[in-house]
Amino acid sequence: MSDNNFWYRLIEVAVKSDVILDGLTIPFILGAKKHINPNFEIDDNSIYDLLTEIAGSETGQKAVLKYWPNNQYIIVLREPEFCQANLSNELTFKNKKGDDALYVTEYVSSLGSSLEEISKALNEEYKRLMEKETFSWDHIVRSWHKFNDVEKNIINEAAE
Repeated sequence: MSDNNFWYRLIEVAVKSDVILDGLTIPFILGAKKHINPNFEIDDNSIYDLLTEIAGSETGQKAVLKYWPNNQYIIVLREPEFCQANLSNELTFKNKKGDDALYVTEYVSSLGSSLEEISKALNEEYKRLMEKETFSWDHIVRSWHKFNDVEKNIINEAAE
């Protein structure tokens, strides 16, 4: 098992710190990559690249791309047994070993049936706010903002 993936560690650290309820938005993950590597460019392919990396990963828990009702698209981590029991009929993407690595819930799969189609739709959704570097969604006030100090600490810890 390899959990050297930054996105995976980032979600683990954020959940452990009780900063998030369930998962992270794609803009947050991409913004975190930019925070730790200022040379990282977020472009029209960034979401596709991220989803491709996730789909190709070998991790203990599986990634699930879902829509938080009346909120945002997020990536959460779930135990393989949970995914097999509850998500076996959902759209899935397998890693090189042939294991399910990324589950896409029904609402999200309405955006498309391939990583390309889903990524394109999500890029349309998030492009403008990522250009403004407002990577963090506050579900209470329902608005995007730049990273605060607590979020930066989580990102830095995940990058260690």
